[in-house]
Amino acid sequence: DLHVRSRRQREMCIRDSHRLVTLQKQLENILGGIEHIQAELALCIGLLLFIVLGLIIGERHKNILPVLATLVLAITGYFVIQYLQIPNEQAKKVVYGGMITQTKIASYFKLLSLLVGLLTIVFTKLSYRKASEVEGGFEYYILLLGGILGINLMFISTNLLMFFLAIETVSLSSYALVLFKNDVKSKESGVKYLLYGLFITGFMIYGMSLIYVFTGSLNYTDIIDTISAVSYTHLRAHETRH
Repeated sequence: DLHVRSRRQREMCIRDSHRLVTLQKQLENILGGIEHIQAELALCIGLLLFIVLGLIIGERHKNILPVLATLVLAITGYFVIQYLQIPNEQAKKVVYGGMITQTKIASYFKLLSLLVGLLTIVFTKLSYRKASEVEGGFEYYILLLGGILGINLMFISTNLLMFFLAIETVSLSSYALVLFKNDVKSKESGVKYLLYGLFITGFMIYGMSLIYVFTGSLNYTDIIDTISAVSYTHLRAHETRH
């Protein structure tokens, strides 16, 4: 009995050590990928900043909101521009198990989304005489930054699951922004947009599930490789028959 117990204890120690090694590798993978998503982290920190300030300040000092939102976008743009300075042969970075891939093309699109966000802030400021006239000012800029974050994640997604999360982030922010103005037309438009979005989301999930069944993966590269292999096999079989 003592021999059996000691053997079981050794096996448990070995399993625990393997788990610790696995967790350590996963933690290193997460921490190692942070330096490649600095722009997205800047937007996330900006969102948290607006949430905290909304709880502390409340309805006061809303005039600083456009300035803060512009500052968040400027810092995000700084990180994107810094990434563009990397040489082309070192620019492509695949992190988090292939769910995210940073490329220079994606960075140019991120700059475009940041520019659109900046123009939105400017037009919002010009559309109201005072920032206090924007109902729920903090919520407005939280939704705006959340939408931009989702758009940026769409540009760097190389996995259907990541793409789905990104596009849903954009969709939820868009639904709320459409409903933001408190009038009948905005409410009607927001409800219609929400219903259409939910309907399309169901179709999208169904299509992704079919792709996973046929290819066994959600990564873009694996899906392309599987489809190419199947197409090549069918082509060779067709040529053999003829």
